[in-house]
Amino acid sequence: MKFKKKMFFAIAVLFLIKTVYAQNSGNEYFVITAIDEKRWAAYDDFIKNNKNKLSEKADSIYKFALIEYQNKQFLKTRELCELAIEYNPDLAKPHILIGKAYASSGNICEPTNRNIKGEILWVAFDEWEKAISKGDDEGKAAKLMGRYKTYLPDEADFKSCFGRGRLSTIDQGDAYFVKCWINRETTIRLKKE
Repeated sequence: MKFKKKMFFAIAVLFLIKTVYAQNSGNEYFVITAIDEKRWAAYDDFIKNNKNKLSEKADSIYKFALIEYQNKQFLKTRELCELAIEYNPDLAKPHILIGKAYASSGNICEPTNRNIKGEILWVAFDEWEKAISKGDDEGKAAKLMGRYKTYLPDEADFKSCFGRGRLSTIDQGDAYFVKCWINRETTIRLKKE
């Protein structure tokens, strides 16, 4: 019985330490654990020491980004995708993944007092359009845009959410800055009737 109590206490302490560490080292949108930090250090080591061709290095970095996307570490996903694009500017798939990370951020970024997910979709569409312009051979970006265009706000939803105060003068086609972890400027898009 004593052993079980000690084991339970040890596990509880480890969990508490890990949780406190995660809260202290994370940003306000994503919890970062010690395991994340170790994995990211391995990525950094690979990037610094790998002597492969740039295109091969870009492919490997993109694979790291996929892992981060699966772990819902969307900020790190974008960082790695942008690095892959630096190494191989012709790659379309990092733009697709960045767009998917943005589209997956609805629960993180959207204010609870709004009934639309437009802001995050606008930046996702920007990335998917870049993928298409780079020759998205498999058509993934166009498929994603087709799927998500139904979630774009129509004019009535848009005006109900953005039609107050200083935002009442913005309209489709205007520039708009998306906050949250995304921190990117985009273009307002409305659902076509």
